[in-house]
Amino acid sequence: MNRIPLLVIAGPTATGKSGIAIKIAKKLGAEIISCDSAQVYKYMDIGTAKPTKSERQQVKHHLIDYVMPDEDYSAVIYKNDCDNAINKIISDNKIPLICGGTGMYLNAVLYQMNFGNADKSLQIRKELNDIYKKYGQQHLYSMLKEIDFDTAESLHPNDVKRVIRAIEIYKISGKKSDLKQDYKNKLRYKNYTAILYTDRKKLYEKINKRTDLMIENGLVEEVNKLYKEGYGESKSLQAIGYSELLNYFSGEYSLPYAIEKIKQHTRNYAKRQLTWFKKMAAAVWYNVEKGEDNIAEEIINDYKKLL
Repeated sequence: MNRIPLLVIAGPTATGKSGIAIKIAKKLGAEIISCDSAQVYKYMDIGTAKPTKSERQQVKHHLIDYVMPDEDYSAVIYKNDCDNAINKIISDNKIPLICGGTGMYLNAVLYQMNFGNADKSLQIRKELNDIYKKYGQQHLYSMLKEIDFDTAESLHPNDVKRVIRAIEIYKISGKKSDLKQDYKNKLRYKNYTAILYTDRKKLYEKINKRTDLMIENGLVEEVNKLYKEGYGESKSLQAIGYSELLNYFSGEYSLPYAIEKIKQHTRNYAKRQLTWFKKMAAAVWYNVEKGEDNIAEEIINDYKKLL
């Protein structure tokens, strides 16, 4: 078990995790490891709410702008890359601060998990891909919800690859995906996990306002550039904010409708994140309405009790 406990700042989207993490990192002398399945990609800045270059100059960040948009990236790869970052930070006598809202990536680092160990069936996978092509991602997602509701709640319908894999596991074994097991007895790292939250109505208002700000800051142009550079079919652009605007460029959505869909899908995602993090029994929850400075100070004081 690690000598220096990890500090984890997690929670649903739009709760101000990055800002609070930077304040904490500056006071503790920590380095931040991003735990975001979209921020890992280069050129996807506005839609992922990536920390600015100025913020990254204040505190060293890891696993941001890390791979190209057309590269395959997964929880398993993230676990290995995060382990390497943690070891490097600790060897420099600094504190690893993991910050982000991708629950599956976070669990892959904190707990012993059996990603991908289940049997595979190319035939079943082909059948499911055919269903996806014929009936669409929502139909496929509904199939998963019927057989494995918990795993479905942790995934976005656009994450077709993982949805197919979860259904495949069930069809082969008759068991639900092992991504939702009880992990509390399989800890890989000693850690202090802080979950940021706010009132659901306020959270949804923040999500709506942040989406409008992303549009003002050039999200449409960012996605259009990625589309023109040939990344339209990449898995990375299934991320919320990108897939909806791709539908706008293809003529399926009007721009106002695409923007409303971004807001809706982000609210749905935040709800799934809350469901995921509520299963982390050892985590401590902090209401962000107390203000960034106050929350940062509280988390620092609570974390120091482990040292």
